[in-house]
Amino acid sequence: MEGIGVKPDIRVSSAAALSRAHTLAIERLMAEAPDPVSRSTLNAVAMKLESMQEAKSEGVTRLANADILGTYVLEAGPGATVEILEKEGRLVQRVDGVPDVALIFLNGNRYKPEGFPDGFITSFRVKEGKAELLLEVPFGPPTIRAIR
Repeated sequence: MEGIGVKPDIRVSSAAALSRAHTLAIERLMAEAPDPVSRSTLNAVAMKLESMQEAKSEGVTRLANADILGTYVLEAGPGATVEILEKEGRLVQRVDGVPDVALIFLNGNRYKPEGFPDGFITSFRVKEGKAELLLEVPFGPPTIRAIR
């Protein structure tokens, strides 16, 4: 019969279909990833997609500054520790060897480091009761750090 498509394995609205497909693909890749660093990179990609989708949606709950203050360390592999502070009511990002930078709220739980070019984004989420920070840079994969 014309006009009848294929019955989906997972029912989602057409608006959410692409996002759900990305999530399923990343979950499958994570399950097959050979090492913790690869899994962490894929988890970071998933968080980036999630934070971008969340930023577009209405009614998203912005995390309070108090919920995201602290010291964050990489999930896997070597990398700098990131500290999130509050100075004069503004969030400030501190990375060893780099001057402190204020975070400018964009939308959702996404922020742009003040004075940095486009492509640098810091995002936050709380997963399983623990705050996580995502650093996006224009020259490499995103990385996740969890609060210590």
